[in-house]
Amino acid sequence: MIRFRMYSIGIVCLATVLVLGPRACAIQSYHVGNSLTNDTMGNHIDGVLGIQSVAELGGHDLDIGYHIDSSQALHTIWADPNEVDLTFGDFGKFDEALPTNNWDYVTLQPHLSFGSTQGLDLIHLNNFIGLTESNPSYDGTNFFVLQTWPRASQWPYVDFWESESIDAPSTSTLMKRQYFDNLMPQVKASNPGTSVWMIPTGEVLYELHQQFNAGTLPDVNSNLDFFRPSGSGVDNGIHMSLTIGRYIAATTAYATMFREDVRGQEAPDIFLSEEPTLTPALVDAINETIWDVITRNPWTGLSDFNDDSAINGLDLTNWEAAYGTNDTGDSNGDGVSSGGDFLRWQQSYTGPPLLSADFDEDSLVNSSDLSIWENSFGVNGAADANFDGDSDGGDFLIWQQQLTDAAPPFASVTQVPEPAAWLLFVMSVAFASTRRVGRSQLKLRPTSQVGVLRDHFVS
Repeated sequence: MIRFRMYSIGIVCLATVLVLGPRACAIQSYHVGNSLTNDTMGNHIDGVLGIQSVAELGGHDLDIGYHIDSSQALHTIWADPNEVDLTFGDFGKFDEALPTNNWDYVTLQPHLSFGSTQGLDLIHLNNFIGLTESNPSYDGTNFFVLQTWPRASQWPYVDFWESESIDAPSTSTLMKRQYFDNLMPQVKASNPGTSVWMIPTGEVLYELHQQFNAGTLPDVNSNLDFFRPSGSGVDNGIHMSLTIGRYIAATTAYATMFREDVRGQEAPDIFLSEEPTLTPALVDAINETIWDVITRNPWTGLSDFNDDSAINGLDLTNWEAAYGTNDTGDSNGDGVSSGGDFLRWQQSYTGPPLLSADFDEDSLVNSSDLSIWENSFGVNGAADANFDGDSDGGDFLIWQQQLTDAAPPFASVTQVPEPAAWLLFVMSVAFASTRRVGRSQLKLRPTSQVGVLRDHFVS
């Protein structure tokens, strides 16, 4: 389902179409960056962009403008609006277009060039957002940081993508996961109440590289098939191939901006005219990967159920109200609000730490919670910290990891179990820790919602 401003857009569009015709209701997006943003727009044939063709297959009329300045970073683009290589549509350069139109979507692309750093990227992302919001008739825009990808000289792709990026203003702009994970919270904190998310193209390419390396990605002969070949007039290993690469970039941008499930969607003809061939099997694999990444990534906004530009406990409240009833808590595109959407929310949560082992809901995890676990062990689910329906050793492990006071772990134990019972307990803990790998560090929800969530969570 599409949230953001799309509900109000739909109501206004319905009235506008009746008066002015369907083109009057086109959704408007503007894109600022260099040639990698141009790749994201897809192939340009007969006045139509690839991303527009993808949107059309999804039932949307997308009216696009862009400002492309090749090889430039955000701070150099900002410094000289007149230095521009490509514009598209009737909107003009960014300094003319952003403050004079009500944009549904604006994308902004950081890039490593001309001394760009995390600090400069933050400043100039804020500048572009502020310029857009300076429109006297501004009524809300969904901003997206375009996450691009490392060039081939930095490969192996997977290793570079997973490598460290120091969280500091002086850190050079880096096309890797941790750089964007460091940048995004700062951009969002600088723009409270503004919808600022990320298009995770670099992460999609990372997953596709993983699949290629494992031999599970169909109809791809080399991971360089994603990129333009040598001798094409552009750097090999950074610019997208006209078929596979640009389809990945354009479809990722479309699916993120529109929150649209692209699984099962065909590739438009605009991406099928060149080599390497984009086969139906490969399109299916790409679309599955795109949607999986978008629904798991914390910076895409799919779990922002209340549209307040943050993924926090308030979204969990919305999910609880929608659970089993309607799709307003649906983040994974299956049409229902279910336990799967809760898991997506949990993965995307960016608020303060939440404590699932706070069984007495006093905002602490301490000896009193251990007492509740002791009394509930093997009896009921009152000390269920991992939402498997009972109170057992796995819940004790979570209590131990979330302990927030200085009391020793067994300070409140008043009766030592019999040896046989204690052995069973230790075995249950060991078993729980092996079968729940990855869940023993769950940080889940505001403590005021513990009871409600335990009652109806279904994994």
